[in-house]
Amino acid sequence: MEIIMPYHEVPIKTRNYTMDLFKAIFAIFVVFVHFPLDGWIGTIFSTIGICGVIYFFLISGYSSYDKDDKIACQNILKRLKRNAKITLIVIFIYTVITTLMKLIGGEFTEYLDSFKNPWLFPRLLLLGDLSFINGDPLWFMIALLYTYLILYLLHRFKITKYAFFLLPILILFRIWAECYVNTYNTDWHYASFFLASGVPITLLGHYVAYKKDAFLKSPMYLTITLLTISTIFLFITVFVKVFDYDVAQIFKIWSAFELFILTLKSPGKKPIPVMGKIGKDYSLYIYLFHFLIGVIVAGIIYIPILSIGVGILGSIGLYELNKLIRKKLLRK
Repeated sequence: MEIIMPYHEVPIKTRNYTMDLFKAIFAIFVVFVHFPLDGWIGTIFSTIGICGVIYFFLISGYSSYDKDDKIACQNILKRLKRNAKITLIVIFIYTVITTLMKLIGGEFTEYLDSFKNPWLFPRLLLLGDLSFINGDPLWFMIALLYTYLILYLLHRFKITKYAFFLLPILILFRIWAECYVNTYNTDWHYASFFLASGVPITLLGHYVAYKKDAFLKSPMYLTITLLTISTIFLFITVFVKVFDYDVAQIFKIWSAFELFILTLKSPGKKPIPVMGKIGKDYSLYIYLFHFLIGVIVAGIIYIPILSIGVGILGSIGLYELNKLIRKKLLRK
């Protein structure tokens, strides 16, 4: 089962090794979002991880674009089907493991009662809320599926260019949703609603592909300057609220966007040792399985850095195991 995430796909003839590097960095720091460390270091690491989610959505939008609507529809539909399959398989695995953990912990009856909640499945379908199977990180997959469906329809009816005019409104909606959730400490799942998470950023990645030549021709010094400015304001607003409002999302999007443009401008000439391997081969498995493995570790002994380390290494181990099994099956 060789699974390739949308952000694992780069529609260019030569591989973007710089993108592999940042995929590796962000895949690792996303783990710190789910197992946060204490203090300002934990806040910084979690912030980097959140920027990584935005970066992944950008790549998803960029890699799924084609100026030929027919080809774009074919590519997007292919990704939609593949990621739907991935999502179902991984949810099944999470469900089985969670059920076993509840049985072992003597909480199986309470676990079954949780399914009586009438909002359980609406929240799952609309918000990607999979907390009942310890699958919170999988909201990304739910949002991505909806986003691909919308992109498919845009190309199917040849209205993608018109949809780009809605980008400012969609970006503002995402900023508002994140600002509201983080300012008032409400349920973060409200911000994972696909129209407030996947659609705005993925459509932005789509727009970058549409205007690729213009973005690539812009001066490198300008991109670096804007990235530096946005990053400075990002970490200022993470620690300092503006009139008691959390506006850091503005700079998270801006920083991830500028970094993405920088990545496109500097694709690199050769693979980067270790990190290139992680970005190219392991980033998907780290995303899919780190939380499940980490929760199991935390159930035995709760030390965040231990859950993080075992989660990452365990995910890499699952990739290699899967690769080994595939090779043996192919030989047969």
